[in-house]
This record gives sequence, structure tokens and C-alpha cells, in this order.
Amino acid sequence: MSMPTIFIHVGRHKTASSAIQRFLALNAEKLKSQGFLFPRSFRTKGGNPADGHHDFANKLVTSVSADAIDVLKDEFLNSKLQFCIVSAERLGTFWFEHERDVLKKNIALIKKDFDVRLVIYLRRQDDLLNSWWNQRTRIGVTTSDIETFFSQNKEIFDHRPILEFWRDLLTKENLRVRKFGKQEHVGVGIYKDFLECIGLKFSKDLIVPEQELNPSLDLRLLQLLLEVQNELSDSQRKDLLRTLLRVNSLIPREARATAAVSQDLRSEVMRTFEESNTWITKQFFDSKKSLF
Repeated sequence: MSMPTIFIHVGRHKTASSAIQRFLALNAEKLKSQGFLFPRSFRTKGGNPADGHHDFANKLVTSVSADAIDVLKDEFLNSKLQFCIVSAERLGTFWFEHERDVLKKNIALIKKDFDVRLVIYLRRQDDLLNSWWNQRTRIGVTTSDIETFFSQNKEIFDHRPILEFWRDLLTKENLRVRKFGKQEHVGVGIYKDFLECIGLKFSKDLIVPEQELNPSLDLRLLQLLLEVQNELSDSQRKDLLRTLLRVNSLIPREARATAAVSQDLRSEVMRTFEESNTWITKQFFDSKKSLF
């Protein structure tokens, strides 16, 4: 009998990871009937309930975590199911060398008992920059303009190092590398695509999240936030942001002004990663076409 299989979904950032996690959480019982476990263990973030396995992922990159792995292992084996899905964006970000070393040791522990496969979504870098800058500005992590933000964080947008790391760890055959596009994956599209990656088909009885998760803030609302935030306390800023997000939700997606990346910056971004994207295309898509 073949070993039980763990699918690790690693995002990356701004590729509907939160939506996929919400979808899996909502349908956890239905997935069991098809042989898939979406574990309750470590479905937390900072100790608080969450849809993804964020705390588990943090353990995997910070210390050799045999105890945590045993908790997940026990839930999986006790379920008597053949497949398990673990999802956390933390495993698709850029690590320091010591984090990579720790993660390698933890994945080696997992591979003793399970076949491990990876699902990873890649987003075109100029669109990723637009969305990532919007989010980091919205939550108050950065006050830089988008050009400065890109120049200071270029390594975040390079997909190749992450793919090389996981390819060397699991082999290319065990990686499901997918291109994420807003147009292709609107509505139920992303859920259909993810299920296809793990060998399932979407059905109408599955629950689709109603709430839009982590939306980009209309630039007019974002500018308002930036203009007044220095005069606000942390609690006042949070209150204002909640109000702006409610207003944002009333604006149809197609009417929101969210494009902060100029055409010149788009060209610069895509030139920066042209070689990297070409490598990814040859490695994982067996195509002469450009990656994006």
C-alpha cells in the first residue's frame, strides 16, 4: 500500500491563499468523504483560530519540531484517510539560511511517514507588487511610495529561489506549480484549479466563501488613510481602516482604482525577473512561451 500523502499548499502571497484556506475550512467535512483531511491541529495564527496552518508553518521554520509534527501525524493517521492538506503562506516566503536549514530537517521528519507534494501559485510580479504594496500600506507596515518599496524588497518578488528550494527538497515531480491570474481565478475558478491540483473535482455542493478576503483598497481610500494616519492613535487608525474597508466593499471590483504601478515601473519589474521567469518556464511548464 502506498504511503499516505500530504499536500503542502504554500501560497505564495497575494495568490488567493486566504480564500483557498477559507474554502478548505468550510468544506473540511465534505473533503473527508473524498479521502482528504484538512487538519484542525495548528489551524491557528498567533494562537488564535484561523483557516490556515500558520502556527504549524512557523514551527517548521524556527526549530526542529518533532512534537508538533507528531500532533499532525496522529490526527492524520487516526483519520484513516489517505490524503492530507496543510496550507500556510509562510512556507512560500523567502527564508534566512538558518530557517531553510531547519525547514529541511522538519520536512525530512515528515517524509519518514508520508509522501509529500507541494502546490504553489505564482503571480506576475508587477501585479504582485501592486497588490502587496497596497496591503502593506493599508496595514501600516510601510509608508514608502511603490517605487521605493520595490527597490527595497526585490527579493520578495523573485519566484525562482523558492522553487529551487522545494524542487531540491521534494524533486520536481512532486511540485504542482500554477500561474495565478485574477481573470482566470475569479469566482470559483481558484477553488476548481486547486482541487484539480490535488486530484479532485469541484462540485456544486461545496461551500464557496461569500466574503472577499484581503481585498486591495481603492487608491482614493488608501490616500485618505495615508493623509490622516499620523494624527491618529493606533485604535483610531484601526477604526478608520474598518470604515474604509466597508466603503471599499460597496465599490464594484471593476470600478475600484487599484493600479498604483506605472507603465514604466511595470516594464522595470518584468525586466528584473525576465531571466528568472524564463528558467521557471523551462523547468516547470516545458514551454517556449513567456511565463507571464
